[in-house]
Amino acid sequence: MKRSTAALLAIVGGIASAANHAAYVWKDSFYVVLLLGPFMMVIGLGGLIDPRVLAAIGVKGRALPLRFRVAGHLLALGGLACSAALFYWVYGQPSG
Repeated sequence: MKRSTAALLAIVGGIASAANHAAYVWKDSFYVVLLLGPFMMVIGLGGLIDPRVLAAIGVKGRALPLRFRVAGHLLALGGLACSAALFYWVYGQPSG
């Protein structure tokens, strides 16, 4: 896995997050698929630090040392937690 892949993932995640928030602010709606934006941003930023962290999440990660697999999975869980928090606390509340 290359750093350019991680950078692209982080950029796409940022764009998805911004688009989702803009849709929520302007149209009072959001897209569930775009809630994965924070997840993509977090693992993309982790892959920018070390691409093996991003590779450790996939099938090829079994050959990597344990520290990369733990770091990759913790980043993935953190990204999903950010997405869940956005869904619950920001988009789950009725606007008024």
